[in-house]
Amino acid sequence: MRLMRRPSYFRSLIVLLSAALLTSCSATGKPEPQASGPKGNEIEKEVRRGPFCVRLLVDRETLNIAETVRLTIEAEVEEGYLAELPRFGEKLGEFGIRDYREEPQRLTPEKKVLSRKVYTLEPFLSGDYVISPMPVRFRKPADASAGPDGGSNDDAPWQHEISTEEITIKVTSLLEEDQKEPALNPIKGPVALPVESFPLPVVLLGLAVAGLVGGGAFVLIRRKRAAAGQQATPPVPAHERAYRQLQEILDEKLIERGETKLFFSRISDLLRDYIENRFGIQAPKRTTEEFLTGISREPLFSAEHKGLLTAFLRDCDLVKFAEHSPSIEEITRAIDSCKAFIDATTDHTETSGSGK
Repeated sequence: MRLMRRPSYFRSLIVLLSAALLTSCSATGKPEPQASGPKGNEIEKEVRRGPFCVRLLVDRETLNIAETVRLTIEAEVEEGYLAELPRFGEKLGEFGIRDYREEPQRLTPEKKVLSRKVYTLEPFLSGDYVISPMPVRFRKPADASAGPDGGSNDDAPWQHEISTEEITIKVTSLLEEDQKEPALNPIKGPVALPVESFPLPVVLLGLAVAGLVGGGAFVLIRRKRAAAGQQATPPVPAHERAYRQLQEILDEKLIERGETKLFFSRISDLLRDYIENRFGIQAPKRTTEEFLTGISREPLFSAEHKGLLTAFLRDCDLVKFAEHSPSIEEITRAIDSCKAFIDATTDHTETSGSGK
């Protein structure tokens, strides 16, 4: 009996050891990487050519005016090659840049060098936004990039170039479809007067009070007009008032004091007030999207006026809401755009000395 049980005992031991080895291999083994393609609303475009690969990834194809979109551009090359991604902000069309980062190069499990830039973009108006093809350049640093002294030469020509595909991102408005083309409600019919009438003494008393109030108001108005007479100062034309306000803002030295955001907010409000005073269009309390959508249908503005105003307000919004730090050239351009718009829309029939 002992001879019969021993083989069974060894077989059980062998089964247990095998199971332990399989569990250990499963716990320490590395799972093979799985390819992840675009999911749902994402866009992924990949171009491969020889040892080079370029990818363009967008985390959403459709968004509304209040949302942002993340765009990633990658270049993957074999070891021994260099890749140059597009410069900052290149080919991004009408999008504003909310955030940006350039990740350090890293080596993939396939022993390839990966370079990556990631943008967080925001729209300003609804519509279709086109991101044009982005060129990515490659070269081999050995020999071709060696300088006369044997060192590296960063000015060596790039030997290869791959461009990404053009993509379109749709931005929708926050307004409902039925609010874009409002319709008037039908006119209601006449309403009958109430049958109940007031007592005659009450009616007479009311008429007497109304007469006294109206007479007193008439007398006060005539006295004010007579006191003012010809000494009333004529209204200041809208363009002169805007120039004075702009000079006052510049005299405050906000840029020199580091208050760049306040400076752009002040000149943006200045131009909106000028448009209201000059054309009678309600501008100060409307969002940039609502205001630009409104003037796009206004015959008062030419295409040049609309272009100047759109570029100016977009630059101001970048500083006010996207925390963008403008350069001296961008600040000068904003001031020049403000002056150019006022110059282009000045009513030359108005003068500060006329009594219009």
